[in-house]
Amino acid sequence: MSEYRIRLPTPHGRQREFLDSPAKRKVVVAGRRGGKTTGMAMLSVERALEGRRILEAAPTQDQTVAFWDAVKKYCAEPIGAGVLTKNETKRLLEFPGGGRIRAKTAWDADSLRGDYADLLILDEYSIMDPGAWD
Repeated sequence: MSEYRIRLPTPHGRQREFLDSPAKRKVVVAGRRGGKTTGMAMLSVERALEGRRILEAAPTQDQTVAFWDAVKKYCAEPIGAGVLTKNETKRLLEFPGGGRIRAKTAWDADSLRGDYADLLILDEYSIMDPGAWD
């Protein structure tokens, strides 16, 4: 059986803080270019490899681009080899052990209905419909 590499960058110090935090719920407040989205992409890939389901939601499709692009970059080799199943339309990446990563919009909280996740990432939560959390 062939092996394929998933290439995660080394997190910087501030990313390491929230990635290693044992807290059940995490709120990351940082300026632009602070590494929040890419840090969450790294965490998502790690959890998907463990068989977990990850759902990243942002108010607009454009805001999901950085997360989705990072996930695809980290997993490029197994995606290219067909080991991971990628659906660009649904922004869905499925892993052999049952893990998956999905990026969706949440401007309207109803868009999150019918899905579930072991890890829910609400990116730019402050500008989402408050019902996204409820």
